[in-house]
Amino acid sequence: MKQQHSLGPLALLGLLALPVPASAQWASLGDMPKPTRVGDTVTFRNQQGVVLVAAVAPDIVRVRFAPGRALGRDHSYAVVGRDLGSPHTQVSVGADHTVLKTPRLVVTMGHRPFRISIADPSGTVLDADDPARGIAFSGTTTRVWKSLADDEQVYGLGEKNGHLNKRGRQLGGYNVTMWNSDTYAYEADTDPIYADVPFYLVLKHARAHGVFFDNTFRSNFDVGHTAQGLMAFGAEGGEMNYYVIDGPALKDVVKRYTDLTGRLPMPRVRHRLASTATRMSVWSSVRSAAASSSSSWAVSPAIAGRHDASSKPMAARANNSVSPSSRAVSAAWAYADSASGQRPSCRSALPSRSSTSVRSALLRMPRSSAERSRDAASSNASDDDAASAARML
Repeated sequence: MKQQHSLGPLALLGLLALPVPASAQWASLGDMPKPTRVGDTVTFRNQQGVVLVAAVAPDIVRVRFAPGRALGRDHSYAVVGRDLGSPHTQVSVGADHTVLKTPRLVVTMGHRPFRISIADPSGTVLDADDPARGIAFSGTTTRVWKSLADDEQVYGLGEKNGHLNKRGRQLGGYNVTMWNSDTYAYEADTDPIYADVPFYLVLKHARAHGVFFDNTFRSNFDVGHTAQGLMAFGAEGGEMNYYVIDGPALKDVVKRYTDLTGRLPMPRVRHRLASTATRMSVWSSVRSAAASSSSSWAVSPAIAGRHDASSKPMAARANNSVSPSSRAVSAAWAYADSASGQRPSCRSALPSRSSTSVRSALLRMPRSSAERSRDAASSNASDDDAASAARML
């Protein structure tokens, strides 16, 4: 009979004491020597990695970090604004810390250990690394931990479930992932979902600033969830590359964020409103005409129910007729969806047997002489002219 062996308590403790592979541990940047300065940028280097701190504008500071001996290519799919104003930077380098100043911000970088703190000229701290953690990495994953006060409210991060304020209920916080996903029939706790935006706003006593994390890898934001007093974010690859944007108002932060990343162009006013205005006038005419008519029509499968001519709608199979209002609605849709918007499209959609009042109303829908005059005037108006929108309606 074979003898069974079991591990004693001391042997178990010995196994627990075995070293964990380095890839599973967070490595801190540790201490940094004095930086080098080029223009509005200061660069720190040690055996762990490289950190670059730059004043992009008087109210915007950029921080980049990469493990190893050098940063990667300075490229962004998101940033389009490069000329955001001269930062008028002043830099002073001491034995224990370096200070970078602009007219709007004061960036203090402690050397031992390396930590970054950003404040306004009055000394109010906007964004500061957590004293115990700061920037760290594990393999290709990078992360930064920042201090988060109880009275700081956090908003943003794109389309997320839960409270608008990401501090959550009773400061429970949220831990969210940035990875756009087509999540059909998602539930209240599903994350990520459709539109992730790695940008958040911090509001404290009516003063605001924002942080934009420019990284296309799968990333994560922990807003006081793991630890109530910590805000942490990072990505599974690429650089730690983020921008701190000063307000002081929320609208100022959003404006400068869109200066940095771009804005969607506004559509041409008359094109934007034409379809809506047309359908509104169509429905108004159809409802009035249908209400005054009492005759029934034969169903044309190509129009009623917007089906193909080879199939009949359910109502047609039942009694081969529909109400005047339903028939008028089908004809109105055919007109509103026609590519040319001309009278022949509307006329071809009309049934051969229709009430005179509805038929005449539909034929009048494309344009009256007054509408033609308004359309002609609108076409000559400036796209951003509010009067153009009024004339279209």
